[in-house]
Amino acid sequence: MAFVKSDLMHLHLPAMRAQFGDWIYYPTSMRVSELAERVDYADRFVESRTLADLLQRVVRRKRGDLIAKYLRTESQRFIGAIIVSVFGGAPEWLPVKLDEDHIATFSITEAEAERLQETVGFLKLSGSEKLFALDGQHRLNGIKQIIANEDFILEHSKFVNEEVTVIFVAHKDTIEGKERTRRLFTTLNRTAKAITLGERIALDEDDACAIITRNLLLRSKVLMDDTVAPQVTGQLAVTDKNHFTAVAAIYNCCKELLLKRTVSKQVWVKPLLIDGRRPSDNQIEELELYPLEFFDALLESSEDMLHFIASSEPFRAAPYRNANGGSVLFRPAGLETFASAVREYSDVERCSIRNAVKKLASANLALNGPSWNHVMWGSDSGKMEIASANRNVSKHLLLRECGVILDEVALLEQYRKILDNKEATLPA
Repeated sequence: MAFVKSDLMHLHLPAMRAQFGDWIYYPTSMRVSELAERVDYADRFVESRTLADLLQRVVRRKRGDLIAKYLRTESQRFIGAIIVSVFGGAPEWLPVKLDEDHIATFSITEAEAERLQETVGFLKLSGSEKLFALDGQHRLNGIKQIIANEDFILEHSKFVNEEVTVIFVAHKDTIEGKERTRRLFTTLNRTAKAITLGERIALDEDDACAIITRNLLLRSKVLMDDTVAPQVTGQLAVTDKNHFTAVAAIYNCCKELLLKRTVSKQVWVKPLLIDGRRPSDNQIEELELYPLEFFDALLESSEDMLHFIASSEPFRAAPYRNANGGSVLFRPAGLETFASAVREYSDVERCSIRNAVKKLASANLALNGPSWNHVMWGSDSGKMEIASANRNVSKHLLLRECGVILDEVALLEQYRKILDNKEATLPA
């Protein structure tokens, strides 16, 4: 999504200057017309087009529509402050100087006068800044929808001059600055309400799997913007004939592959943290090698993947994801199950992720194959069955197909339960 125009006039806003922690911030108010024109969404500070698309989809879902309806229909409307970060420029702070008459008239002490002169003033926007909402993206979306509704504005012309509280925070356009701002975004949203998986993947700076997913989208030869759908819920539809997988599947594969990995002599136990805290940058770089090796090995070991990446044809995913099934790798739940099997095979056989992928990719990965049909793939219904029990059985059938048998009695019992057939036998 393009940012708002850069040829806006300068604007003076009444404001206060304050500090909390190591953040300097400026509470002020803006007319809704100014807000809609100047402020945009948080997709500006993600490098991947897929993640930018993902954030746009998240914002445009039902909550923005509900807020627009509320603003349009409620005469006693009110919304909370929107926190805005400044990108590509620095607003100028203009403190107000108190004269001696004001100090005397209002009996202001010397200490109070000093604080007021440091705190109260104007914030000058030049018009060249890029402003984006860190908190309040759905409120912003609702306002933008109303401003774009010409019929409503013609009938309710005063709405454009109604004012919303806005809190500005400074942002530095550096790697460290983007990391700091992304962390503030997820901190604000996590403490206020549960952030969506899409927001977490795109912006979270404390979730190592989210950080690694973002890095993979920029570095992996397989996970380029045009191969990954900006989708975080459900499965890819068979009508999606262009993408290899969804961004949420990459995140979930990272969680699977990194379970119980050793990094810097520590064991990765929890899906997001090491010993309850964010891994260091060096540890994240170490952890990233596992999923990077996984996706590189897929390209080396799977003919389907090789043909897909090499193809320039339209609808290139159609042979591998269609109404008749296709490849398990081209279904998000199937890819996640395959990644889980790779981790387990690597642990049991004490081999590298690359060798585990090579071994398991040599098995039958067609959805109508023995490890998947009637378990994760309903050949009669033409639909995926993605419950955890189905995934677990398919994973162990795949491992069994590749020579790793952990508990065949338990596997047979679970297999019969899924098939609802007490006489069923495990695939040959």
